[in-house]
Amino acid sequence: MADFNPEIGGGFRFTQVNLRNEWIVKLVFEQEDYRRTGTGFYLNIPEIAFNVIVTAGHNLIDEKGSESKNLKILNENFAEEEISGIFISESYKKNPSSENVKNDYGVILTKKGDGINTSKGFGFSLKLGHEQLKGRSLEVSGYRARSAPGQPDMSSGNYIRSRPGQIEYEVMSEPGFGGSPVYLPFKGHEVAIAIHHGRRKYAIGTHLDERVLCDIFRFVGIGYEGKSLKVEHKDAHKLGMYLRFSGYCGFGRVRLGRDGLDTTFDIFLGYSPASSGGEPLYVFRFNHPPNWPEERKDEKWVLWDVTSDTVTLTEHIQEFCFVQLIKKNKRKLDSIFNVVLPITGKDLVELRMQANEITEQDIELGVRETSEISFERHVRGKPARFKDFRFE
Repeated sequence: MADFNPEIGGGFRFTQVNLRNEWIVKLVFEQEDYRRTGTGFYLNIPEIAFNVIVTAGHNLIDEKGSESKNLKILNENFAEEEISGIFISESYKKNPSSENVKNDYGVILTKKGDGINTSKGFGFSLKLGHEQLKGRSLEVSGYRARSAPGQPDMSSGNYIRSRPGQIEYEVMSEPGFGGSPVYLPFKGHEVAIAIHHGRRKYAIGTHLDERVLCDIFRFVGIGYEGKSLKVEHKDAHKLGMYLRFSGYCGFGRVRLGRDGLDTTFDIFLGYSPASSGGEPLYVFRFNHPPNWPEERKDEKWVLWDVTSDTVTLTEHIQEFCFVQLIKKNKRKLDSIFNVVLPITGKDLVELRMQANEITEQDIELGVRETSEISFERHVRGKPARFKDFRFE
């Protein structure tokens, strides 16, 4: 199935440089009794109680394994921002060396509240892998030792190549740039793809890939792990109606009851726009049950194929892997929601699942599955049967 309107090309759309500069902060800290500087950047993770600064792990811990002291975050007003929590990659803690680039990341949390921007930062997308970065120009913005807060320096250059967990690119780098965002335009907005580490033959950064993002999501408490997708409706079958994948069938089906379901997902943000606009999108990662066919072991992303009214699994993340989860009550973590996909312009379609074709006689004979999956136009607030879901 071809991707729909990936919007990877093009440039920034009406970018406010001063707003972008607010997302990039200067870090001052002590390591081995020496004053050092670094860079961090806000990442736009919605629906959490804190703002999230991503930075290089080497700004938070030295090569001897000692955490940095007297860490300060300086914003564009030269004011210090209050720190609410710090996370360092466990893999980097075990080996805090300059060779451990793929794990050189950490997070600093700052408070949201009165007078504090409640939504700010660079966007991110799992869509931006090696194939999408070929031939692209990347930008890095950070603070040299003498740079004033709020006035980061910018360097740009071409993407070179990817290695597991890291990317290389041709840009200038100086002390203090470690932890800077490596970014490019995506859907017209600034999307961070890596955390700048330093320079060898080329500049090198820790890739903001599935592994790193999921580690950050676990720390900030967003997303779902090991959940099944269940229809929530008063007319749903009493056994419960679930989405199921099996090793012998190439597409998902509706199953009655949890017995024999063997289908769970990890659900997390796959795309978030820069805080200047857009809707966050989620992805479903399938957890392979025991005895899953070896020849299908690379199929892990759920693809919502609106053109054929089917749900399938794919090895590579595609545009129709990304969905909105429109909650009925945004304040509740277990809120009922609709699974919604953008198609053209502002048009949206929603997932619907039903089991009208299964009779009680079928159930007595052991028939529990049906292919009654469809996508219909989504109209916010309009009631419809079997369009509401919850995780279980």
